[in-house]
Amino acid sequence: LRRPPPPGRREAQRNCSCWHELPAELVVEVARALDARSLCACTRVCQPWQLALEAASTLWEALLRAQFPRAMALVTLLPTDQPFKDIYREQLAAERPKARVNPPPICTLSDFAITFELIKQDR
Repeated sequence: LRRPPPPGRREAQRNCSCWHELPAELVVEVARALDARSLCACTRVCQPWQLALEAASTLWEALLRAQFPRAMALVTLLPTDQPFKDIYREQLAAERPKARVNPPPICTLSDFAITFELIKQDR
């Protein structure tokens, strides 16, 4: 028995065309249980979801508070007009490990000791 291939994006959109009809309050309430990656994915479902989730800055504020409490403390002390989503992204990028690149060693001939050994054999 062969499984049918997973539905393509267009077919999935046809089958789920009612997603945009959900009330914005319901979308935001469901999004409260999501992590940052899933929240970003939800903003790409449809334009009404994107507008609803971008308008609900408390979602990103809660994620920032949970994952980066020190950054949230700074935001509380130094208020800013920057959206919480942008602050979250900046914190995520700042804490991501940087790729370490070691420079190639610089060697000169004087760094090496070269010896020769001569062996005399009697014939």
